[in-house]
Amino acid sequence: MANITIEEARQLLDIVIGPEEITAKIPELKFQDVKALLKQNKLTDVPPLPSKEALQKAKTQQKALIFRVGRNGDGKEITLASLKEAFGPLIYSTWYLKPLLPFASEPLATGWALVDLDILPGSADHTYEEQQAYTKDQGCRLKHPAADAYDLVVAYKVTGKFFRGVPLNARTGVSHHEEPIKISDFDKAGLCISTGWGKSVKHAEIGATTEIA
Repeated sequence: MANITIEEARQLLDIVIGPEEITAKIPELKFQDVKALLKQNKLTDVPPLPSKEALQKAKTQQKALIFRVGRNGDGKEITLASLKEAFGPLIYSTWYLKPLLPFASEPLATGWALVDLDILPGSADHTYEEQQAYTKDQGCRLKHPAADAYDLVVAYKVTGKFFRGVPLNARTGVSHHEEPIKISDFDKAGLCISTGWGKSVKHAEIGATTEIA
């Protein structure tokens, strides 16, 4: 079966961001062109897109298709800490930097991802355990904070739109001191990375941020 083309993906999903958009519209990642992006990420060509079945599932879940990079144009690993360094005030939370917490230094994997930019539909108003089970039932997994921050900032830089605005909060797949790390309130003041809502808390404004597994 032939691979899906980027044009076909754009017919299914509202937001598709590939290597060309990353190199053209996100100078903070320091790629001169797609060739440089591929070289720094040890690729000989742009990987095939997800299957049509996966794209159709993503459409029903209101997801975006985004190409993630594991290294920037300087060869530096993309982590939550390096994203904060590169994008500055677009990520205004800094509590995970001093000391540098382990989750903030975990690098992204390079490749296509089908991702939530707001929250997974149907995931709000549930405990964390319920959200984990629901996410699995939907064929997804909770995102890492670095992956979620990358997706939100990249989508903003390419489209000019802030996703996950007030009052939406989205729990990730990582916890700190037994509280799920969540990302929320993305606007011109930057996105917020925080804890403060325990695993048992249910609220209509607290959902889950996921990617298709």
